[in-house]
Amino acid sequence: MSKRPTPTQIEVSELVALRQSAQQLRLKHRRVRAAHNGGHLSRLRGRGMEFDDVRAYQAGDDVRHIDWGITARTGEPHTKLYREERERPVLIACDFSADMQFATRGDFKSVCATRIAALLAWAAHLNGDRVGALLFDEHQHLALKPQRGDSGVLHLFNKFKDFCNKPNANSQVKTGFNNHQIQPLDRLRRLAPTGSLVCLISDFSRFDRSVQKSLQAVARHCELILIQVNDPIEAAIPERGRLKLLGPDGPFTLNCTPALADAHQRQFEARQEALQSWARQYRAHYAHCFTHEDAAERLRQQLEVRRL
Repeated sequence: MSKRPTPTQIEVSELVALRQSAQQLRLKHRRVRAAHNGGHLSRLRGRGMEFDDVRAYQAGDDVRHIDWGITARTGEPHTKLYREERERPVLIACDFSADMQFATRGDFKSVCATRIAALLAWAAHLNGDRVGALLFDEHQHLALKPQRGDSGVLHLFNKFKDFCNKPNANSQVKTGFNNHQIQPLDRLRRLAPTGSLVCLISDFSRFDRSVQKSLQAVARHCELILIQVNDPIEAAIPERGRLKLLGPDGPFTLNCTPALADAHQRQFEARQEALQSWARQYRAHYAHCFTHEDAAERLRQQLEVRRL
């Protein structure tokens, strides 16, 4: 893989090269288990029906789905269960706000987020799913409808690059989700059909009631994965010394003290706990990646434990 000239930008060629790494990721469907009634299979487009399991017959089950072999052996009626495999849209929402243009180790958070978005796009594509995106910053957002095929993925990557490499136009903008970013979060529900997989990548520097309300509407109808990207310095700073940091407006210096370090760590931990607690409450999956870590390996480890 060719090296990028700086840790602040990304090239489409790097995103394309992530296809091989994405083969290790698992974006499986949540199982829909039911004893389907009716005289025909679902009209929904997809991969059809597969036998999944057998359970004791329950009132209302279609008698045509009774497993007569097990019923004869056990003396109790049993019903066949089927798994419905549907084509599933995958929507990747990525935050490119000014505070994502920051790093002390590794690449900018925006670059790390773009790499994660590309890995998810490839994983979904390789799983046979359609892939779309919602890209946003403080000033604008771009909705890309889910598409199939390599050409659709490449189109996404070009848009990823445009948002990631765009310089910050307003140094005075507040960090975190602002009102201009709540609007695209509200659009997520309309963009993602029921049953879709929605992946939101951000540092979640703001996770207040308005953000939560927008995401609750998504979580009620879709499978939701929240992927938090942070620079290590956001989790912990030295108790003493001067830190020279790089942000969207260039280098700056932070004077560290024990009190500042303690408050900084507690604030980060509280923000993480609030995000993880919300994810548990609304059955969303939470994953995390630091800017200096291998994004593909981190996703592989964390998505493997995702409940299916």
